Amino acid sequence: MDLLSRARDKAKLSDAQFHSIEKDVFDSPAETTKGDVLKRFREIDPEAFKAAPRAAASGSGDGDLRKALLLAERLQSLVDGQDGVSRAARDAMRGVVGELKGLFENSRKLSA
Repeated sequence: MDLLSRARDKAKLSDAQFHSIEKDVFDSPAETTKGDVLKRFREIDPEAFKAAPRAAASGSGDGDLRKALLLAERLQSLVDGQDGVSRAARDAMRGVVGELKGLFENSRKLSA
């Protein structure tokens, strides 16, 4: 029910198209899922119920840098726990983490 009421506002449908979907939902012998209803609306209006574009992860624009730092730190912890990984590879990983950390801290200072 909620989906149908939101569809009135979000989807670009004629009254006849809306009533056709509504009739299919309520008169269907099988249970109609939310996905089925969304599919019907999108067949008519591909933009219906499309998610809004995501904003940057943080207001300072350093969201991707922060993600890269977190991933690098996680990778470093995994690499450090592996037997057989060379000292050079471990040192390189520490260097990457250090560089990303410096860039991230500088970007935070600039935005403060």
